[in-house]
Amino acid sequence: MVKMRTFFAVTIILTLFCTSAFGQDTTYTVQVAACERLDSAESIVKDLEAKGYSPYIKETADQNGKTWFIVRLEDFSLKGAAEASASEFNADTGSTAVVTTTAAAEPAQPVAETEAVSPSPSPQEVAKPSEPKPVVVPPAPAPPSQPAVAQPTEQAPAVMAIDEPPQSDRRMDELQKELESLQEEMKQIREQQEARRKLEITEDEKAAKEKEILQAAGREYTTMKSNTLGLELNFNYQYYSYDVITQATEVEQHANHNLTSSIFTEYAVLDNMTLNLNVPFSYKWDNTGTDVAKEVTDLGDVSVGFQYQPLRSGGTLPTTILFGSFTFDMGRSPYEINVDKDLATGNGYYSAAAGLSMSKTIDPIIAFGNVSYNYTFKAESLNQPRNGLTLREVDPGDSISGTLGMGFALSYNVSMNFSYQYTYRFSSTYTWEEIADTYSGSQTQSMLYIGTGWRFTPKTSLNMKVGIGLTDEDPDFVVSFRLPFEFDLSD
Repeated sequence: MVKMRTFFAVTIILTLFCTSAFGQDTTYTVQVAACERLDSAESIVKDLEAKGYSPYIKETADQNGKTWFIVRLEDFSLKGAAEASASEFNADTGSTAVVTTTAAAEPAQPVAETEAVSPSPSPQEVAKPSEPKPVVVPPAPAPPSQPAVAQPTEQAPAVMAIDEPPQSDRRMDELQKELESLQEEMKQIREQQEARRKLEITEDEKAAKEKEILQAAGREYTTMKSNTLGLELNFNYQYYSYDVITQATEVEQHANHNLTSSIFTEYAVLDNMTLNLNVPFSYKWDNTGTDVAKEVTDLGDVSVGFQYQPLRSGGTLPTTILFGSFTFDMGRSPYEINVDKDLATGNGYYSAAAGLSMSKTIDPIIAFGNVSYNYTFKAESLNQPRNGLTLREVDPGDSISGTLGMGFALSYNVSMNFSYQYTYRFSSTYTWEEIADTYSGSQTQSMLYIGTGWRFTPKTSLNMKVGIGLTDEDPDFVVSFRLPFEFDLSD
């Protein structure tokens, strides 16, 4: 740019020198714009002056007498100098200024000249849509008192009035802006989709999370993959309290504490079938009144069972698992102990249970439930003294149980579940040696549970549950802890 300006200065000096030396009377000028209004022309001049140019305004009229305000840069005696100045101006501003000629001596009245305008309008002129479209100004005839002025050999381009850009250009600008806006929206959508993809979990991770939630609710809702060994440590605490009227004026307060720890082992024979074994160890402490206390520690009733899933998970149907168990009379029977001194750790009879469980994911929760039937076998050949009588046989009543609940994840490592359990126990029959059979009548048990699951490592978790008894036949409350482990034996 510095070299161009240096060249421009040298050209001007040579032009002045040649003009004074040879006395030419034809000049060349760099025309920038032609405006119908003076304020428009002045606005263009101010813009050019701000860029370092020295423009001026030439007022002239066409053959119809209409006044035009021509914006020029400078006049030159040599055409080459004018063309160099126009090229530099166009390169700096992006305009299309043109070079035209005019007579050195100005007439007394304005002489119309052929002028040109840059196609790039000024902001002031764009705002005036009422101005006419491009107008061609023909050269005016010379006054009769003077000889006709020779016209330049080159045809000068038409004079264009400053006006608003064509409609097509405005539409293209609008489309370009709309396209840029759409591109920005698409970019934001892609970023949001990428963020969601990172937060989404895979199907395997989702299935594992559902299994953790259901395991915290109960063992009967899940199975393991083939050739997997499961081991669970279970700690259960139950508290009973009740009052017994011994005489008209005496009431005994009983507080029974049952603490049971068990080892639950299961093995997956198939992907949809699991066998299990539960071995409980029980500690009981019963405080009667303020002086009498009984306690016992012994093996509880051992049970074996199975779980079988006939259909694969997924789809519209809930996941269904069939389960069953058989309980052996291996604990201390309540029908064989001294009821005044000892406590029982078992039920005193054999029993078999069967049922089915169902679970279904309904985002964001998992609904689950089960129904089961427990069949009890008679306890025979008994010889237990009770209140001066001898107990010979007990036919415990069967029972029907149902559970309904839901679970959900609080975070990646914590889940919570709520469930309600209802049990209906049919009447039991007691056979005595001295008197006729007696009946206990049916019983109803109802428990409300609140549970939670905590995962500490990918293979270590802790499940906790608190139950509240809702009837007189239930414990006052129950607290249980389960610590499950799984070992893949296929490795």
